Amino acid sequence: MTKMKIVYLNSPFDASDYNFSFGVGWILVNQFRKFGIEVELVGPYNEKFVFFNKVRQKITPILTGKKYFRARDINILKEISNSINRDLENIDYDAIFSYGTLLVSELKSTKPIIIFTDAIFESLKDFYKDYSNLTASNQRDSRIIEERAFAKASKVIFTSQWAKDEMLKFYNFKADDISVAPFGPLIEIKHTKEEVFKNIENKKFDKIRLLFLGADWERKGGDYAYQLTKEITQKGYQCELNVVGIPQEIVKSDDILINHGYLKKSIPEQYEKFMDIIRNAHFIVLPTRADTFGIVFCESNSYGLPAIASKVGGVPEAVINGKNGFVYDFPEETTIAAETIISYFKNKEKYDALCKSSYSEYENRLNWDYAIKIIIKEIEKAVNKQ
Repeated sequence: MTKMKIVYLNSPFDASDYNFSFGVGWILVNQFRKFGIEVELVGPYNEKFVFFNKVRQKITPILTGKKYFRARDINILKEISNSINRDLENIDYDAIFSYGTLLVSELKSTKPIIIFTDAIFESLKDFYKDYSNLTASNQRDSRIIEERAFAKASKVIFTSQWAKDEMLKFYNFKADDISVAPFGPLIEIKHTKEEVFKNIENKKFDKIRLLFLGADWERKGGDYAYQLTKEITQKGYQCELNVVGIPQEIVKSDDILINHGYLKKSIPEQYEKFMDIIRNAHFIVLPTRADTFGIVFCESNSYGLPAIASKVGGVPEAVINGKNGFVYDFPEETTIAAETIISYFKNKEKYDALCKSSYSEYENRLNWDYAIKIIIKEIEKAVNKQ
């Protein structure tokens, strides 16, 4: 077929700026272009009455004890969608692509609409703290927005089978029109396979070094990671938990925990320190309480670093037992996780094989080239079917 052109709904997350939405939109747009897809960004758009809406978002929890998200207010989304619909009239395109469902519900287009997301609202509600205790109107709007969006979509692509199964529980949507494409890393991969394998072979084994990487100590299970480290030391092994991304005033260093704080990759000294931590770690430990997938596992696997993670959400699809790490029920299976880490630490040949297998998972599956090929294939199906 001739070169395909898609409209990318560039709001509320500005895909032209890497810093919005953790860079996912920016990566998607650049991946489309890398594979020969013409992309036109529509938006972002200015929100009317933004000051009033921000004040409402701020004071609602104080007045009612409930949370209010502007991004899930159907009236605000209608205003933005009106602007999108006006702009679409002047664009010649083959399909519309949206990262998330929010802007799709009020679209007026006869062209195929493709949604890429990691979970439905019902899966996030009361799973993530940010989506818990929403106002009744916010919850109602979220369901209406999503229901309308899926009704307009030609294809929906989730990052995990778990998310796909969750959708089929709540919505009447053809399973054949739902696909799965994983996230990839949100860091620039500069290292080569040869460098990764050399580091695996040269890694020190004087003590067990674990890495906790994240900005939310509670949700990402930092306390579980600490307890796991403690359990390993109680079994007679030297073990340290290296923490990156958590302010040092929130989590204090002690005899088994080293909190490095937030390390900026844009500062050479801090970037090199981060790389040393990654290179020397034996496992990334993220016993998260809530996650839809876990982009950090794509990133750690790119360094040949296996993961110890939780059996929640789509995490067991990012981390597959015996291939690129292990998933457990935390805190119930903390002892089993500790024994697994020790068994690999005691057997370097087995550990090296797990590290190389972890890199293979990144190389073959947990990368954006793999994901975007699936996404483009689904877009082409929708366009050809029209």
